[in-house]
Amino acid sequence: HVKRLITRLQHSSHRFFVHVDGKNPAAVGDLADWAADRGFSNVVPGSDFNITQGGNLILRASVRGLQRAVDTHKEWAWDYWIKLSETDYPVASVRSLHEFLAVHQGLNFVGMDACRHTKCSRPLGITCGGQTFSFFNTLRMHKPAQYGLHFVRGSEWVALTYDFAKEVAEGLDQKDSAIAAVWRDSLLQYQPDESFFHSAIANVASCAFHVNRNLHFITGIDVKSKHGEKDEVGTRSPATMTEDYLPAITAAKKALPRFFTRKLLDYDKPETARLIQRLDEAAACPPVWKDVTKKAPGWLEGLLQGRVDGAAEFRAKYEVKEGAQVWRA
Repeated sequence: HVKRLITRLQHSSHRFFVHVDGKNPAAVGDLADWAADRGFSNVVPGSDFNITQGGNLILRASVRGLQRAVDTHKEWAWDYWIKLSETDYPVASVRSLHEFLAVHQGLNFVGMDACRHTKCSRPLGITCGGQTFSFFNTLRMHKPAQYGLHFVRGSEWVALTYDFAKEVAEGLDQKDSAIAAVWRDSLLQYQPDESFFHSAIANVASCAFHVNRNLHFITGIDVKSKHGEKDEVGTRSPATMTEDYLPAITAAKKALPRFFTRKLLDYDKPETARLIQRLDEAAACPPVWKDVTKKAPGWLEGLLQGRVDGAAEFRAKYEVKEGAQVWRA
């Protein structure tokens, strides 16, 4: 799956930091050989953690990839770090993704749950011996919130700027920083990959450059999976993508910018091959762009107007058709 995703997103300006589950270490060499055979020098595979769903190892793997990306910035300047899964697939062209991010450069896309307005659940969770332990019902165990700390949950599929990624990476090394406080708070929570980046950006100055939206189209939750006999919470998982969802993807893309969908499984099945073909065909069509300044929050108007003015030069450089406007924020 990850090979198909890399091939579909392959571009000279991209670099792919791929974490391979520690349960399958041979896949690291296989992926490296595959990339070398195709001349994909921008694929960086690694295997640092043996992942158990619900615990903090997915978060640790994500942050390790972000730190590696930050460390390479001097030799390879990049603007955005986008978290993807091997079950993701693009629903737009690479070019349209570049145009969108260029116009909105400086903004972080972190989708947050509605509970941010009230109080998000904070169940405790740990992993041991390949199982996850959470005692949500038996002991009502919740992680107490540190005084003054804003806690937020949301989708883990974020798109972060280099500036914020660097702030996270450096903050983790400073024990008295807000980032380090959020990190310590996250590690004993259940499924912290759905709260760390959200809470981090809510507690630092970069919150002024936050857009409460992710770049994915995600189907409704299909099932909650438990990861051990003592896992009383369970991780949420979306329904498997089928051709039946194509009208919904089209409608979603017309309303808001969407560049990825999930989850795609069983790539060898004919119906999945047909779905991928139709997604690729739809992605090849020029996007319907909308004015980024309309209906934008007042505090964003000045900032976004600068993005719109700067977009004219970008559109000319990349020969974007006349009359095309920029995505609404």
